[in-house]
Amino acid sequence: MRFSIFGYYGQGNAGDEAILSALIDGIKQRFVSADIGVYTASVLETERNYKVKGLRFFGIDPMSLIRGVLMADRLLYVKSVIHFFRSDVILIGGGGLFVDSPETNEWIYGYINLIHRAKRFGKGCSYGYKR
Repeated sequence: MRFSIFGYYGQGNAGDEAILSALIDGIKQRFVSADIGVYTASVLETERNYKVKGLRFFGIDPMSLIRGVLMADRLLYVKSVIHFFRSDVILIGGGGLFVDSPETNEWIYGYINLIHRAKRFGKGCSYGYKR
């Protein structure tokens, strides 16, 4: 089973890193051979600390995809996009996602767009609330 985890990770926030650690531990307990990719601001640090694939954030819109392919770390960018599309489950979590400020309002729109795209491509999607 392949998982993609998005959140405010790799930014040095202890609370968000604790959430990530709990998510990874829970996944590994339930799915021993899970392939976990974390979209993070600090790819190497995330890989080292959690023994998962560190991946780069990316936009879903066509212009973001074009810019990403032209960036210096385009190989990591392409791996990140491929991991997303091959994932069975998309998890979105972390305490810094939902704060009322102009900057985070953009993030919220981005995450809503991500949820929409994941659903559109038939991915299981969890964003911290279940009935």
